[in-house]
Amino acid sequence: MKVAVTSSVRQRAAELFSPAEAVIVCAELAGADFPHIANNGESVHFAILHLSHGDLAQFRDHLRVAKTDWRDVLVAARGY
Repeated sequence: MKVAVTSSVRQRAAELFSPAEAVIVCAELAGADFPHIANNGESVHFAILHLSHGDLAQFRDHLRVAKTDWRDVLVAARGY
């Protein structure tokens, strides 16, 4: 299921990434398909951003993991 990118997520992406990268990050989040997600979409987006530390490669790694099982990024983010 695709999850809309909220204004809060867009703002956090803008804080972590350059303006050009923030656009890419938000587009990739908006286009991602998270299986069996119900109402945790914004939390998953925030977890992916948090784990990325503003690095586009890390963002994509965590996004890839979330597409398989989004719960993994939520658990990983709680460890920080």
